[in-house]
Amino acid sequence: MTRAPLYLTVLRQGDMIVTDLSEIDPVVPRSQVEIDERLLTEINDELARIATLAHVQNSLSGLERQGRTASPETYAHALQRLGALIFSHLLPSPTRRRLQEATSTDLFLRLDDQLVHVPWELAFEGQDFLLNKFRIGRQVITHQQSASHPVRASMDRSRLHMLIIVDPTESLPAAIEEAEQLCQLLDTCDNLEVSVIGGKQVRKIDLLQELNEYDLVHTMRGTR
Repeated sequence: MTRAPLYLTVLRQGDMIVTDLSEIDPVVPRSQVEIDERLLTEINDELARIATLAHVQNSLSGLERQGRTASPETYAHALQRLGALIFSHLLPSPTRRRLQEATSTDLFLRLDDQLVHVPWELAFEGQDFLLNKFRIGRQVITHQQSASHPVRASMDRSRLHMLIIVDPTESLPAAIEEAEQLCQLLDTCDNLEVSVIGGKQVRKIDLLQELNEYDLVHTMRGTR
């Protein structure tokens, strides 16, 4: 029988980490643990250290490895210790118990953007890492506004905004003359604000971003 997926939400509220583990309905009441900012930093430093040691070990020749005491099992043990720390110190007790009791299923992590750098998938619940026990997906909950919002807010919404795109390939000289004539005609419209862009220097990404900011768009193709 296919089990319902689990949803683990991890939010940051000031100096607290707030978690919510649910299926269709919550299976663990919302609970929280206090944030230790230094611990979050040290977790990432330790993960980087383990990754560096593993890279060095893998790059050694067979003879070089014989002279070393480190082994792949050593790194696995180091990851388990780090994962156990994440599990025991960053997740509250009710959430830990439910994750330990759960059988393999989908686990969706809904992460506060201030906590996305924490390797939650490496949390070790005593028998296995979450990434091995569950099929995990991530969703980031951001508190930042889209970059397009300030641009929209700066526009006078009492007027229509029109964008004229002129000959982006620079292959139709007559298009520039037509654009100038059109601008002269549109200048008589009090409720219309016109902007003109064109030429090969216009990047595609810039053009696509501009399109989202205008009410009307007109392309000047010119005549041959």
